[in-house]
Amino acid sequence: EISACLVGSEMCIRDRLIIFAGIIMRVGYTIYTHMFVRGNDLGEFSTNIHENGCGHLGYIYYIVENGKLPDGNSYQLYHPPLYHILSAIAVQIAGIFIHSGDMQSKFEFIQIINCTLACIMLPMLRNFLNEIYVDKKYAPWAMAIVAFFPTFYQMGGRLNNDMAVTFFMFLCIVNTYRWYRKRDMKTVVYIALCFGLGMMSKISCGIMAVSYTHLRAHET
Repeated sequence: EISACLVGSEMCIRDRLIIFAGIIMRVGYTIYTHMFVRGNDLGEFSTNIHENGCGHLGYIYYIVENGKLPDGNSYQLYHPPLYHILSAIAVQIAGIFIHSGDMQSKFEFIQIINCTLACIMLPMLRNFLNEIYVDKKYAPWAMAIVAFFPTFYQMGGRLNNDMAVTFFMFLCIVNTYRWYRKRDMKTVVYIALCFGLGMMSKISCGIMAVSYTHLRAHET
């Protein structure tokens, strides 16, 4: 779907330039921004999760060091584990290339997860704007807001689950619209998958279930 968005005949050079510039903004921001700069609830590197006020770093670090999820749900440990498990895997992969004991350098490798999701959203957004028949005169403005609004590319450089849940919530919206148009079981499965992954990233994705249920209730 992403490659179709980028090479599709309906996408003009202006759309491609906006997508390209948005990707450059996200990648550039992620490269030059240290993970502790403009972070959110990061905490510190520690496996003493109940003593030091465990943030996202401690959550991930605990999984890396112990190979299991932490006990309890205090501080940031109440979050579902999908993003933190993927981040722990990313740290292990970084360890293959970074042989020093510098754990901070390995953790900065995690930024690639959110940066990738933030970049993927741009061509998918353009494709969705086509699906909902947004006028070609206004579609670039919508794309430019998402491409250049600071919040969207800052989330791509942070070490938390905000970008992951935003990505899956966007997919929930896209597939809910497709179900409304097609009414096929395959799209229902896609909605369930996106919703499940979103809930495994952050519980705020639950609002998508309310919206979808409301839509189904009005259809019956």
